Amino acid sequence: MARRAPLYWPGRLRLTPLYPCSKQNIKPAKLTWTLAWRRLHKKDKKEEGSKTRRRRAVRTQRAFVGLSVDDMSKKIAAKPTLRAAAKDAALKEAQERCVVGLGALTQC
Repeated sequence: MARRAPLYWPGRLRLTPLYPCSKQNIKPAKLTWTLAWRRLHKKDKKEEGSKTRRRRAVRTQRAFVGLSVDDMSKKIAAKPTLRAAAKDAALKEAQERCVVGLGALTQC
């Protein structure tokens, strides 16, 4: 037998664990004794107790162009009644524009 000749595996030996898995086309993740299977099924004991911690995102206010952070905070802190009154006035104006522009043919 030549030195570089491929190994011969008789039929009954192909069923033994000695026959290479690469020749049987078996993925390592399917064999329970491989590290690939243990990683896939989370059997690693040293990482069992600790999970990765995630940091919460810290929310900060940033200024727009033309509005500083102070102006924004003042706007937010404005009384809700004033904001509601402004909203009602804008709604009335929009309805008047709709009636004048379209007439009574369609509803806005």
